[in-house]
Amino acid sequence: MNLTLVVIFLHLFVWSLLILGISYYRKQANTDEITSLRNYRWFYKYLTRKFPSYQKNHKKLSIVIIDIDNFREFNKINIHTGDEVLNEFAYEMNNYFSKDIIISRYRLGDEFAIIFPDKEKKEVSE
Repeated sequence: MNLTLVVIFLHLFVWSLLILGISYYRKQANTDEITSLRNYRWFYKYLTRKFPSYQKNHKKLSIVIIDIDNFREFNKINIHTGDEVLNEFAYEMNNYFSKDIIISRYRLGDEFAIIFPDKEKKEVSE
């Protein structure tokens, strides 16, 4: 009887470790390592999953792509300077926008995507 309990406990323990590992790697796969924002993979999956329901239900959705001008100049100084600029820019955007606004790194480099659920172009530009 005790051996059965030990085996059950070990199975539960191993499964919990697997679940924790999967969630850790899933988060890593969807997070930009420099800015800690969602990455392009996450952005693309989100739009692929959500956009049809926005269309079907006639819900508003706006997307803004931001590019940091002359970013290459920061990388010419030092690659870490460029990373610091990206990190600081992401930090400021997170503090500026409300929590219902989705910010992600867009592609590689100095581009960011901002998703405004339930907002039209006019509302976003104000």
